[in-house]
Amino acid sequence: RRAALAAGTGFLLAPFVHGRPAAAQGGGQGGAWPNRTIRLVVPFTPAGTTDISARILAERLTQRLGQQVVVENRAGAGGNVGSDAVAKSDPDGYTLLMGTISSGAINYSLYGPRMPYKPEDLAAVGLMLKVPNAIFVTNGLPVRTLRELVEYAKARPGQLNIGSSGVGTSLHMTGELLKNAAGIDMAHVPYRGSGPMLQEVIAGRVQVAVDNLPSVVGHIRDGRLRAMAVTTAERSPALPDVPTTAEAGFPGVEATAWFGV
Repeated sequence: RRAALAAGTGFLLAPFVHGRPAAAQGGGQGGAWPNRTIRLVVPFTPAGTTDISARILAERLTQRLGQQVVVENRAGAGGNVGSDAVAKSDPDGYTLLMGTISSGAINYSLYGPRMPYKPEDLAAVGLMLKVPNAIFVTNGLPVRTLRELVEYAKARPGQLNIGSSGVGTSLHMTGELLKNAAGIDMAHVPYRGSGPMLQEVIAGRVQVAVDNLPSVVGHIRDGRLRAMAVTTAERSPALPDVPTTAEAGFPGVEATAWFGV
C-alpha cells in the first residue's frame, strides 16, 4: 500500500521542489525557503488515505528539502476544519494542506455560503494521486455481490447503515449515488475519518461503507471485510477479482477521489 502511494509522489515533488510557492519566495523570517519546519495539515483523522499519503509525502519532502515536514491531523466537517486553518495561516509557505476532492471541490457546493473559506484562499501546488473508492460490507451481512446487497436493502428499508469518513466526502457522495441509482434507503453514518469508520464496520456495528481503496484494501485482502465493487470504470489491479460498479449493474455509480497539496 505504501509503495503504491509513494509512486504518486512523483506528480508533486518535481514542481514543488524546483519551483518554490510564490508566497514563500521571500523566504519568510529571513533567508531562503525553507529554513525551518514545515507543517502539512491533514483535515482527517489518522489511518485514512489522506493521512497515509501525507505521511509518505512528508517523509520524501523532508529528505528533498532538508527541513522537517511534520504531519498535523485536524479533522472535522468533511475536511473544512483543517482546510480553514491552513487558509487562515500566514501565507509564507510553511503551512501546507493535504487537500481532497471533498475539501477542494465537493464542500463548496454542499456547504454553500456556510463555507469558512473560499477557493482563492488556498494556492494549488500540485496533484498527488487519484484512487478508486470501494463499496464493502461487514462479514456478518449475508450478501456476496452488489446486486444482492441492493436486494437485501430493498427488503429492509431504513434498517441498514452506510458509513463514510465524513459529510461531503467522496465516500459520502458515492453512497448517495448508490442509494439514488438503486432506489434503496440506508442511513448515512458519518465519522471523523476512515480509521474509526473501519473499526465500526469490522465490528459489525455498521453494515455497509464506502472508503478510498488504499485505506481499506488490506482489510479486504485479509478477509476482515467483503468488497462489493470498486467505483472506477476499470477494475483495480489491487483487487482484480472485485467488479466495477458498472459490471455489477450500476453504471452511474462512478467516482474517483483525488488528493493534492
